[in-house]
Amino acid sequence: MSCSQSEASDDKFLHVVSLVAHVRPEHLAAVGAWVDTQPAMDIQISTPEGKLVLLMEAGDHFEINDGIADIRDLPGVVNVVMVYHREMPLAEAGDLLVESAADTQPVKIVGDE
Repeated sequence: MSCSQSEASDDKFLHVVSLVAHVRPEHLAAVGAWVDTQPAMDIQISTPEGKLVLLMEAGDHFEINDGIADIRDLPGVVNVVMVYHREMPLAEAGDLLVESAADTQPVKIVGDE
């Protein structure tokens, strides 16, 4: 079931997306600096080997696609993939995000010591 762009814009939604990016280690600082300039994007995990876990918030699917393309086009980015996507009505997002923040668990990347 899909809806047109005009139908989607009538309802306000928050899209929460997790991305995993592989960046050449020598470009990690530059990619991190670029992400820091993006208000809807944050690095959650970074390893010296160039593995990044990013959290992104967007208003629609088009913003998600643009964000992924922007990261992929940065020098030194080998690959970026979306590993999680949740769409929720904006009116419900605030309460859900506050409740979820209390239940967060640390994440361990395989190979970390």
